[in-house]
Amino acid sequence: MRIRIAEASDMEACVQLAEARRALYETFEPRFWRR
Repeated sequence: MRIRIAEASDMEACVQLAEARRALYETFEPRFWRR
């Protein structure tokens, strides 16, 4: 039985999600990034 490991497309989606979330944080919480 093959256990599914995260594929390239999944990793790309995760990266895009993280970048979008980081952009939101930078927009709404500038003090969080610029300490």
